[in-house]
Amino acid sequence: ETEDAPPPPPPAAQKDVRRDWDEFIAYVKDRKKGIASALSLAEKIRSQDNILEIVYDDPSECAILEERDTLTLLTEFAQDFFQRELTVRVKAGRKAAGSEAADVPQEERRALAGDPRVRMFEEVFNARVAGVRTGPRSR
Repeated sequence: ETEDAPPPPPPAAQKDVRRDWDEFIAYVKDRKKGIASALSLAEKIRSQDNILEIVYDDPSECAILEERDTLTLLTEFAQDFFQRELTVRVKAGRKAAGSEAADVPQEERRALAGDPRVRMFEEVFNARVAGVRTGPRSR
């Protein structure tokens, strides 16, 4: 009796966008901290075909990613990490309309405090933003 040849080894496991997202953020953080900070704020990530869609509730959280040079760099990082051709798209939603007018300044403060540029400043200077003031009446 002759034995069948052993089965070929399985192909290297392809990285999965959802499963390996945290690892991807760490990969980006080693290269560009500001981009990694913005990625960590994403509300949802979707991957279909060769499109990687990163969705944010608040447009200020992804402002840095919408800059052309940053998006190009992020696309290169994604292609290198996931080892496939990917098109990266960034989408920002809007909060539901109908909020009380009194909540507007608080929403603005929250959005500004969460801005990736503020987070990058905090990382670079090892600092913490204690308060955010908005509007002409801020003193």
